[in-house]
Amino acid sequence: AVNVQPHAPGGHGGHHRVVRRDGAGGDDRAMPLGQRVGEDELHLPRLVAADGETRAFVSLHTQLDPETCAQPVEPDERGRNDAERDAGEGRDEAFQGREITDGRHRGLLIDTTYRRTGDPVLHRGIDLIRGRQQPLLTRYDGNLEGAAVPSPADGRTVLSATRLQAWVRCPHAYFMRQVLGVGVAHEPLDDEGITAMDRGTLAHQVLDRFITDGLDAGDIPSPDEAWTEAHRRRLRRICDEEFALAEARGLTGRPLLWQRDSGRLRRHLEAFLVDDHAWRAEHLATPVTVEMSFGVEEAAPLVHVLPDGRRLRFSGRIDRVDRTVDGVLHVIDYKTGSRNPYRRISEADPDNHGEFLQLPIYGLAARAVAGTPDTEVHGQYWFLTDGGAHLGHPRSAPVLERFDAVLTTIIDGIELGLYPARPPENPNFGIGCDYCDPDGLGVESAQARWDHKRPDPALGPYRILIGDLGGDGD
Repeated sequence: AVNVQPHAPGGHGGHHRVVRRDGAGGDDRAMPLGQRVGEDELHLPRLVAADGETRAFVSLHTQLDPETCAQPVEPDERGRNDAERDAGEGRDEAFQGREITDGRHRGLLIDTTYRRTGDPVLHRGIDLIRGRQQPLLTRYDGNLEGAAVPSPADGRTVLSATRLQAWVRCPHAYFMRQVLGVGVAHEPLDDEGITAMDRGTLAHQVLDRFITDGLDAGDIPSPDEAWTEAHRRRLRRICDEEFALAEARGLTGRPLLWQRDSGRLRRHLEAFLVDDHAWRAEHLATPVTVEMSFGVEEAAPLVHVLPDGRRLRFSGRIDRVDRTVDGVLHVIDYKTGSRNPYRRISEADPDNHGEFLQLPIYGLAARAVAGTPDTEVHGQYWFLTDGGAHLGHPRSAPVLERFDAVLTTIIDGIELGLYPARPPENPNFGIGCDYCDPDGLGVESAQARWDHKRPDPALGPYRILIGDLGGDGD
């Protein structure tokens, strides 16, 4: 039974309590309910069932709103029906919640409640929490083994270096973007000036036009000759035209900042003529094509066969291909950012733990289009805005062997359904992960989850690839 008793003596400002008796000999449990509305009575429309039986469904720790608890029950039929309906909808949830809370107070695990089998939402919630507490990956934190996840080696998918690099940097980000199709919202108002991506695109457009005009006009200097003043005037004119187009498209940000940024970019592009002369003279090379495409528009994709027979189809655009006097091809990829993330790129470490795959792919594509199976190919990143530095490696047998091993690890991981969230160790440096930090509040919790799950043996090959685990598995 449920009785209403005064909790404070006398006066209208006191409180009442509900005393629930749990059967014969049961203990009384009291809880505050709300403001007293009469000398000895309190209307409890949400505690009285339609059959007249009184039940207590109020949390032991909840102070109810007086405006809710002290409303009188209207005598008309509509008001009575509304009260009965509200009581039926609300008391089941309240009772279930109290039952589970009481069980936990008695030291019972929530896993053992009989309501788990009858409530699919509760059941899945418990599974999610327990799964994330395990030291092994589960379906709640990145293990989708057996799920119908598209394979990059299905014979239809056309890949890019950037797409596979995304899985290496954060498998969860790859899953969100490539499997679920969830993009990252960009707020243009966050950009005061031209973005890094738009600045890079603008520089590529200027140099593409400049080299293309030289090839069309047949006035590209020989390897030992410098660019002339006429070439400099052409470059300035192209800069004027492309910069004006970028302004008209609203890509350049605030005028004062664009005045600064455009001046810097012009100086870097004019310095390119000096750096390019030194490059061509050192390697006795001459540009033969720009924006070499494969796998886009009408161009056939590059098909690369892994040692196990799986076939991968790649697309891309090579910024520039040079040929030396002895027939060596040099594949050049312009960069307008810092060279620091690429500083380890060499023949000994051609991909920096799988994060940079462009040069091997571009080298194979250039050889297929502009060379022969025996043509020697070198690839390099050219950092236009970082001292004109070149970092790269030849397309040697060890580089291709490493390339195949990296691709095999990536494709295996994707096909096995391994998509754990691995936030960057230092999100303030290099490339961050919007999917690990969607609210911009930091990746500490995501990092803690990764540290908890990383010992899973299923992640062994991935951890070896990213340099988080020795090649011997220790």
